[in-house]
Amino acid sequence: MLLPMVFQAASQQCHSVHYTLRDGLSSNRVRTFFKDSRDILWVGTDAGLSTYDGEKIRRFALPAALESQKVWAIAEDSMGNLWMGIFGGGLVKYDGREFTFLTSPRLSSNEVRVLKYSERFNGLLVGTQYGFNYISEGEIFSFVPDDIINNRFLVMSFIENHDGIIFHTFSNGAFHFNPLTKQVKPLPESSPLNVPSSSASFISSRGDTLIGLSKSGLRIINQEGVKDFHDMGQVFDIKEDKNGLLWIAVWSYHDMNEPGGLFTYNGKKINRVGPDWGIEASMVWGIFIDPVSDAILVGTDGSGFFKLFDNGIGRYPASAFDTNMLNIYDVAIFNGNIWATAEDRVIYGNATDGFRVLDENYFMQRKMYPGHRIDSLVIHPPGKFLSMYEDKEQNLWVGSVNGLFRSSGGSAEFSRFNLGKRFSENFIVFPDGRAFSGSWSFFRIADSVFASDRFNFYDYQIQYPTDVNRIIQRGNELWFSSFTYGLYRYNAGEFRWYGNEQPELPKNLSTLCTDRQNNLITGTHDGRVLILKGSDTLTIKYELNHNNGIVGNEVFWLLNDRENRLWIGTNMGLNIIDLDDLYRDGHARIHHVNESEGYLDYLVRSAVEDENGIIWLGGTDNLIRIDPKRLLTKPVPKAKVELAGIAINFKEVRWDTITQANNWRNVPVVKVTLGYKQNNLTFTYTTDNLLNPGKVVYSHYLQGLSLEPSVYSNLNEVSFTNLPPGRYILRVEAVNTLSQNDITPLSYPFRILPPWWRTWYFYTTIVVMVLLIIYYVARMRILRVKKLEQVKLEHEKRLNSIRIQAVQAQMNPHFVFNVLSSIQYYMLDNDMDSSLEYLNDFSMLIRQTMENISEETIFLSQEIDYLQRYVKLEDLRLGNSVHCKIIVGKGIDTSILRIPPMIVQPFVENALKHGLAPKKSDRKLCISFQQKGTELQIQVCDNGKGLENDSNARHSGHAHTSKGIKNTTERIRYFTQSYNGSDETKYGVSISNRQRNGSIKGVKVEIRLPVIDVSKEG
Repeated sequence: MLLPMVFQAASQQCHSVHYTLRDGLSSNRVRTFFKDSRDILWVGTDAGLSTYDGEKIRRFALPAALESQKVWAIAEDSMGNLWMGIFGGGLVKYDGREFTFLTSPRLSSNEVRVLKYSERFNGLLVGTQYGFNYISEGEIFSFVPDDIINNRFLVMSFIENHDGIIFHTFSNGAFHFNPLTKQVKPLPESSPLNVPSSSASFISSRGDTLIGLSKSGLRIINQEGVKDFHDMGQVFDIKEDKNGLLWIAVWSYHDMNEPGGLFTYNGKKINRVGPDWGIEASMVWGIFIDPVSDAILVGTDGSGFFKLFDNGIGRYPASAFDTNMLNIYDVAIFNGNIWATAEDRVIYGNATDGFRVLDENYFMQRKMYPGHRIDSLVIHPPGKFLSMYEDKEQNLWVGSVNGLFRSSGGSAEFSRFNLGKRFSENFIVFPDGRAFSGSWSFFRIADSVFASDRFNFYDYQIQYPTDVNRIIQRGNELWFSSFTYGLYRYNAGEFRWYGNEQPELPKNLSTLCTDRQNNLITGTHDGRVLILKGSDTLTIKYELNHNNGIVGNEVFWLLNDRENRLWIGTNMGLNIIDLDDLYRDGHARIHHVNESEGYLDYLVRSAVEDENGIIWLGGTDNLIRIDPKRLLTKPVPKAKVELAGIAINFKEVRWDTITQANNWRNVPVVKVTLGYKQNNLTFTYTTDNLLNPGKVVYSHYLQGLSLEPSVYSNLNEVSFTNLPPGRYILRVEAVNTLSQNDITPLSYPFRILPPWWRTWYFYTTIVVMVLLIIYYVARMRILRVKKLEQVKLEHEKRLNSIRIQAVQAQMNPHFVFNVLSSIQYYMLDNDMDSSLEYLNDFSMLIRQTMENISEETIFLSQEIDYLQRYVKLEDLRLGNSVHCKIIVGKGIDTSILRIPPMIVQPFVENALKHGLAPKKSDRKLCISFQQKGTELQIQVCDNGKGLENDSNARHSGHAHTSKGIKNTTERIRYFTQSYNGSDETKYGVSISNRQRNGSIKGVKVEIRLPVIDVSKEG
């Protein structure tokens, strides 16, 4: 006959993280932990020193000159110096810049075992394999007794009292050291503190003194007396957490009878708890409890170290229930016990008394399967146990594919109702037997579960709940969530489908619950949570999604606890929201829990809260227990974001070579000023959080470049490339998504200098140089203007002189005398008309000469009129025998064109006096004015003897005429420069003989002037 398989499950397992060589440890033999005043956690191993920030392990390079790298002890003095005890290498001091070595014979031994800095006595206590040392104010006191047992003294631990230090040794008992008198005395043998062989000592906050007993056991001394415990190996370390619980590191080798590992002492009982935390190592060496985050680190001799999460999350793995995969479908609280359906078994029990498993044998033994046969090993498989429901008469109903089972009175005795698999999942049973059940593609109603043939089937009818995944009761109403059609309600015998009436409501629902205000809360398969108000008409009161902090894109389950907290299970962990806070200020403060806190099984189908407020979850591999008080209300000290590093142009920098720096972290402690080429910067930052650094999310912005903060993420670094010159402030804000505690933000200013050609002094230099150039150019300009003015003045003086000379040439005494003689002749001849006419012409000529002398130019008409008068008067002297013709070219307006005054007269005078006067008759003179483009051509032609016959005349008292021509030529040059801007060669005077048939026929004078048109100038 088969007996039911019933047994008590193993104890709860807590979460820990294991670090070994694969994670960056230099050795799996971890000897010590120490957190200094700079919040740097140091890990000493048999192969060197490392640092640990909660996520990463980084090796710290010790001097290569050390004979040993076994860091077994670490301490910090009042000056912030770090002291490292090297087993086999003596003592090493590090001040952030340099290493200082202290070895034997100044030390009692190079095998340093333990260090402790005494603030009370301001000295460093050093325990070695062969003696005790005390270092204070540069002085070293050493104690090595003469009667060392087994050739070893081996100082193992220190405890302080009011008048000194007590140190315990492994082979020679305990001693007292007085720092004032520098005296060492053995403790009396009658003292309970003096044990012959000790490995550790500790005084708790309760006043208990604990002393390790040789290779096995622990002595506890308190007001109740002295008690020795021997069911444990060699105690190497003892630490106390904030709750007063003592954690004990126990070392046990394979030839030792007593067990090693991790133990605790709560003031009454010692428990071996290593296996509960996944620590199977028996050689546990050291313990560290972080005063900031309460993180517990456990170092082992050969297995690396463990980080423990004492945060209220425990689990019962599948192996605890004699199976490889638990696959829990539903959980419920019934009669003070937690019940769970898991494939082919039902589990029930509690954390205190343990759990029992009801497997297939149990149900077959009680003949609860149809058609079973006792004489067969397996006749009918039990099938799956699925949903559970507790009715108002405190009956627990369990659905299975082989029927519906009921337990009354809280016992494990079940009665079976032959309903097959029709009511195996998502069902509700009323005390009168009415039942509702929905699942994929069908919905069923039983008038009474006690009559197995009274069913109503509503398969594939969407007006009835279809594809149901959750049923809840709210007052007299039943609510159904469908993963295809949305929400349904049953009230007073009628069904209502909201997916048809309110299309704005989602239809891809995954689960359903209510809050303390009776609001409906739905979860969806796309990661949304909707809080709905109302009944006949539903209003979306709040929607929670990834935009306001929900982590995950699919909601698996919902639970509202007694504190009105909403627990949301997603594919990326737990999201916990205080609904009272949400309803009060509209802000969702979401606590996120994932594997970093020990929540390892995300595929949870069901959740329930017990009478003590403990949350129970059914996963695929674990039954999970969560204590919300320990998880959510555990005090977390305020942290701050700290600068962890700055890389320039993607390379690490030794900041102590550039500016004032924190050498321990290699970061500047003052605002840095960088060159314009040092504008690619990478900042890393961190928070002092050993427990769950992965829960800290950061948002940054760079003031001076952008004030728009980045989206919060787990990235703890940011890079800026090609930053323009300017002043900046990097601001980094952080939030712990589990604790929601405030984290003091980082604000770090820095500056990037502009290139030298964009600096103020460069601009100043340029301005000064420009001003100097302007001054120089202006000065040169002034000098040039002055020079030009001087030249112009000289030019005008010369021009005036030439003009005067021209007047003098025209009004020379011979001309005046000849004209007056001719007038006199006419007067003597009583030809008064001719006398008056000539006298009038002479006076007009004199007047025109005086007026023109002050003019730069005159109209061509004025020049022609002047020439006509002049020729007329000269012709009077020659007996009116000169035939003069003045020709003005076509298109020339003599009233517009201007020429220099008296520019033609000297050549006309020369033609008359030297060309025509010697002739007796046929005296011809032609003056023409022609315009070609911008050039005015003037010709004076006579039919005189020509230039060859004129040499005698030039040398016989007529030099004034040639001088007049010379002055006129110079006047033309000045005129050309003034009006044309240059002394062009195409302007000027040319004189040549007129020839015909090889003989000279007179002289031609050609004058070329630039055209001056007053109409265009005006």
